[in-house]
Amino acid sequence: MLFFNFRGLSKRKIFKVDTAKCWSRIDKCTKEQCEDMEDPVCGTDAKTYKNPCELQQASCLKGIQLAHVGRCMPLLVPQDCPESCENEPERPTCGSDGNVY
Repeated sequence: MLFFNFRGLSKRKIFKVDTAKCWSRIDKCTKEQCEDMEDPVCGTDAKTYKNPCELQQASCLKGIQLAHVGRCMPLLVPQDCPESCENEPERPTCGSDGNVY
């Protein structure tokens, strides 16, 4: 599996590595449990996070930053994505850059 840095900050290739290499980061980033309050914020990955706490966890794990307060707007350029990922379990994947995907 090969990952690319989509934020455009780097052209280096990132490869999947043993998840054990990221456990300390996963533990650190998910130590604080976020409240279930609705206060949407948009991350630089164009994903709407339920509240700033959830964005902070994504920032810690993946380097995502705040794009703006409120829900993200749909991208103008269609992205090549699978039809649906709803039934896919979310599993952390450790990248060679130390980020968790």
